[in-house]
Amino acid sequence: MKICVEYMKNFKNTIFPECGDNNSVIADYYIRIMLFLYPMYLVQDKIWGLFNDKEIIYFVLSLLSIVIFFVLIRKRKDHQFRLRIIDIYLILLAVITVILITVRLIHKEINIENEILFLCLFMTYCLGRSINSGYKYFLDLLLFSAVFLYVGMIKYYLTGIESLFGVETMLRQPEGMATWLILVCCISILLYSKEVKKSWNIFYLIMSATGFLLLFLYGDMMAACIVWIILLIIPYIFEPKVKLIKKNLILCFLFLFLFSCIPLFPNINGDWRKYPYNSFNGISIQLFLSIVGLFICNYWAKIPKNMNPDIIIMKKFQRWYGQVLLVTGIVLTVCILTHGPIADLPDKFGIKILKVFSASFVLSIQSNKSFFQFLLEEYGLIGGIFWIHLAVIIINRLRKQWKKEDSTVKVLTVISIVFLVQTFFYRLQPISTPMYVVFLTFALYANRAKGQEYG
Repeated sequence: MKICVEYMKNFKNTIFPECGDNNSVIADYYIRIMLFLYPMYLVQDKIWGLFNDKEIIYFVLSLLSIVIFFVLIRKRKDHQFRLRIIDIYLILLAVITVILITVRLIHKEINIENEILFLCLFMTYCLGRSINSGYKYFLDLLLFSAVFLYVGMIKYYLTGIESLFGVETMLRQPEGMATWLILVCCISILLYSKEVKKSWNIFYLIMSATGFLLLFLYGDMMAACIVWIILLIIPYIFEPKVKLIKKNLILCFLFLFLFSCIPLFPNINGDWRKYPYNSFNGISIQLFLSIVGLFICNYWAKIPKNMNPDIIIMKKFQRWYGQVLLVTGIVLTVCILTHGPIADLPDKFGIKILKVFSASFVLSIQSNKSFFQFLLEEYGLIGGIFWIHLAVIIINRLRKQWKKEDSTVKVLTVISIVFLVQTFFYRLQPISTPMYVVFLTFALYANRAKGQEYG
């Protein structure tokens, strides 16, 4: 009985520990709700013909939380708040958004959904700014939420039966689905790469593998390419020691193996989806993996067995990753710039694989409207320039944070960069953007001298 009680206590402390900072308890519980419960609420029923349930809950929750938070702040004389240029930019954006909403309501325009989302994201930023501890716990919390959604997605794919959380609603939003999968895969990959505990390593590996599988089942080629690039930059994020390279090779081979199995996925439930890939493409990738695997095993045998693997820095492997990353960038650039000529090439010497990949990659880009494109359409050149300037300011701040040499801060920084990059390929999505903003805020203001992990 004692063992059971102790186990339940440890489980509770892992999933829902005590708040580490009493001064930000409202913000702390708000972030927990946004990372754990909010992603699992997928109902999309319209209210008043304007907003869906999820957006109303997000707005009400954010508004109530920030009102209570600032009321409590005013009662504390010791609370210090320093405005930075990013804060000024976002406050200006929030004021402009409120003015736009007011003007549109006066003119009886009901299309204010995007402006309401901007206000909600601003409130999420303000609340996340006060968090000084528990960064890794919040990353894990999102993965705990993803477990339930992963199970629902796999069940729906295999059986076609609607799940408890209504994941089929999420699957009908390919853009939102892709951005959410990129976020979850990014977190699981980064945490797996830096984790030392065996139990957590197994959990992160399972989450990464499942994320890859769902990425190919429901995502798009652009999302898959972003995740692949994340895998390739891992040896540049963390020190390329033997254990890190070994973990990363496992993820890379797993990713490519599942990619090669795409032609088999439609046969699982008899739903013959028209994937552009065929069995020949899959066999070619698996043959390539076998050759690369033999080469790596031969090189791995040269690593001294009598040396501590924690002190061996694999610089050569890091250079190889850089070369693969360069080749990947060249291939993607060629696919974008010369898609038409590639489509006219004859199907021989592996050209068909390139043609199929190029077609699916370009189609993925063309089928999604980016946030940057949305700003240009709605607010003209001023909106686009405003976002680029803000992104540059954010990146400059992230560069300073990177110098803290803290692994968790690096994880948050990479997630933030991924978010900024994907705004040029996807629109802001209510399914995933609030979580991205939470981690972006953590990355901007993470203070490891003050904050300690808890949980």
